[in-house]
Amino acid sequence: MLISVAACKQGEKLIIATVKTSNDTILHKMAVFGILPGAECRILQTRPAFVLQVGHTLLAVDRIIAGTIYGYK
Repeated sequence: MLISVAACKQGEKLIIATVKTSNDTILHKMAVFGILPGAECRILQTRPAFVLQVGHTLLAVDRIIAGTIYGYK
């Protein structure tokens, strides 16, 4: 079952499945930071922003962007 990063709790891990947005700028930025299908994403923090670890990259995103990133637990 797909779940968005915005619905995850601190410490959870997801395998990224998709970024659900039609905004090409957001898709490009997520790809640059490694938010790609098959990548493992660990949620390090959920407030005040979501802090994600993908490989050796740490990325802070707001709740709107976190809601576009979907994966499997």
